[in-house]
Amino acid sequence: MVRDRFSTANGIAAVNDCKDDRSALSRPRVCHIYVAPSTRQDALDQRAIGKHTVRFASLLVAAVLAACTADRPAGALSTGIDIDLSNVNGEGLRGPPGGLRAVHYEFCIPEDEGRAAEVRAIDPTARLAHGSRGRIGCASGQVLVLGYTHQPGYRQVLERLAALPYVERIVENHFE
Repeated sequence: MVRDRFSTANGIAAVNDCKDDRSALSRPRVCHIYVAPSTRQDALDQRAIGKHTVRFASLLVAAVLAACTADRPAGALSTGIDIDLSNVNGEGLRGPPGGLRAVHYEFCIPEDEGRAAEVRAIDPTARLAHGSRGRIGCASGQVLVLGYTHQPGYRQVLERLAALPYVERIVENHFE
């Protein structure tokens, strides 16, 4: 006795009472096919196909988003931080063993003593350079801020500075 199930658009077709023990000379046997609504969890009906399609699409979107964030250079931080820190050690220094040096950076803030105090509270290395536009090109009404990475938690300091609403971007300063 063969019991088989086939998926249909609105249920399962159950084929019952079909024996395939005939020889070439025997009469063909009639099989009875019953269609009933699916009660099985694993039935391949339209709902299951739709569910699998949604899962696949969700995984595809997640993979694309992960690939987009992987385009950043190694050691890169937030979007507003344009400094490669991939070869900076835990002390905030980079270079050959006999010539380690800090990475210097710059950014612009509005000319406001309250904001300058906020920046100094986050970054103890911050020095204000009034009247200088810097490599970053501070506009009028802005002051250039210089800092460096040779300090504890330099990555967190950079992240906190970049999160300030008035800091547009932070770039490496090469003192050119």
